[in-house]
Amino acid sequence: MIRRHFTRLNIVYGVCLSLTTLIIFGFLPREVSFFVAFLYSAFILFSPTDQGVSLIIRSIPFFIALPLTESFDNFNTWRIAILLIVLKWGIEQNRVLLFLRALRKKEYWDSVFETKKLEIYGSVFLFLSTLSLLIGLNAEETLLRIIYLFNIAAFFVVVRSLVSETPSFAKAFCRDFLIGVGMILAFGLVQFINAYTVEFWRFHWWWAGEVSLAQYGTNWSNVVLTDNTWFSYAGDTLRLRIFSVFPDTHSFPMYVIMGIPCFVTLLFLRKRLPFFAYQAKKASTFVLRSLADYSVFIGFVVAYLAVILSGTRGIWLASLAPLVLVLLWFHRGGKPYAKCVLYSCVLFVLLFGVYIGIVSFKQFQETESTSSATIERLQSVVDLSEKSNSGRLYIWENTIRYTIDHPIWGIGIANYPLILGEDIQTSIAGASAHNVYLHIASTTGVPSLIFAFLFLYELLRRGLRSLHSFSTRWEVVYQMGTVFALLWLAFYLMTDAVLFDERILLGFMVITGIAAGLYASLHKQRSLSMK
Repeated sequence: MIRRHFTRLNIVYGVCLSLTTLIIFGFLPREVSFFVAFLYSAFILFSPTDQGVSLIIRSIPFFIALPLTESFDNFNTWRIAILLIVLKWGIEQNRVLLFLRALRKKEYWDSVFETKKLEIYGSVFLFLSTLSLLIGLNAEETLLRIIYLFNIAAFFVVVRSLVSETPSFAKAFCRDFLIGVGMILAFGLVQFINAYTVEFWRFHWWWAGEVSLAQYGTNWSNVVLTDNTWFSYAGDTLRLRIFSVFPDTHSFPMYVIMGIPCFVTLLFLRKRLPFFAYQAKKASTFVLRSLADYSVFIGFVVAYLAVILSGTRGIWLASLAPLVLVLLWFHRGGKPYAKCVLYSCVLFVLLFGVYIGIVSFKQFQETESTSSATIERLQSVVDLSEKSNSGRLYIWENTIRYTIDHPIWGIGIANYPLILGEDIQTSIAGASAHNVYLHIASTTGVPSLIFAFLFLYELLRRGLRSLHSFSTRWEVVYQMGTVFALLWLAFYLMTDAVLFDERILLGFMVITGIAAGLYASLHKQRSLSMK
């Protein structure tokens, strides 16, 4: 048992997480983050590549900024970690050399569009984004944003490659992703409980000036001191919207939702949910038999409750999308897999009752809370006169007008604030079209948006095709979970562009990289069986 749990990966992750926690909460100086970066680098260089990827996946929510200078203290550790893992992956087994040789073979190009549509669509999107260098008014910011995108996209390549070569790595990566989700849920619950013990101003200034400063750097700390999404207002009621260690209350629930395919896959592998069984009778059962069963189920409940406590109304409304998919799938007879998703959707709805009960208690020792305030928050989802909603409508109107006038190239990938007549530096504060599709179209052009849609369509198509099979293979279960999570996120992103936050985009690269790797592996197996 000791050998199984006290592995080098677990020890290094535990040390890095502990040091990061002590740094962001002010118990250690920020300079210790350089030692954390050294630990990440040493482990990645001197451990198997899949172990290095596992460490990165676990650490995505907790990577910390390095205080290089007083004016440049937001360079994040994940950039170093991913650069090293990509270099190591490319050099070992001569992967890059073999790929370049394959490009010269006719057989590769004959089959590339059949087997690598997802990769082609993603590559074209990155290429069109790169063309922003030719039109962007701020060349430096544009170049930095393009490097950022390529830096993160490279992690997709590594994850996909490893999973396609060794499909069992996907199981380990799913566990690693859920370890990160579990930790942010723990941090989030502690954060939420803390709101009942301190005054509002004390929490705000401490988190912005201490935690955010240490984790993200001075620029972001200054932003959230004056403008953040951490609190919701309903009448005279002030509520904390749980956001854990993420920069805002939009990225936190998105990351938790991304864990759904990993979650259902591990549940299936551990046989904790009998309704995955193929037989109709067994498919209708749901039995908790042991402490481990209860732990898994409680973890799922806490995850969904945390998503609700984030107070992100777009997330609440977007949950209807996977529910509609489930109902359609029931109609077509795909009950064994659809039942899992249906239970999940019903659980999410039922937890709103728990949410209303929780937020009826007073927070921050100075504001009264009532269930009616929570009802007002729910009703504001469809209230177009509400400040947040009316602001979005104004932004969408201006963005659509600009996109119609500049449909091919847009304004440049890092120049969106100029559409609204704002200073380019407001991009640091997350200035966006509050709709990821409008944001892409207005900054990199409609052709770029088309390939982004094709990338999403291909992911959903592969997942839906796998659902036609009643096979009980765990790979099919993962694809089912991916479709569920992606539909939920795709509809939510009609009201936000937070997909381009570094932690969310890294998480997205992980779950899509696993899905693409499993698809490539299954295609390879079919090809070999036909020979």
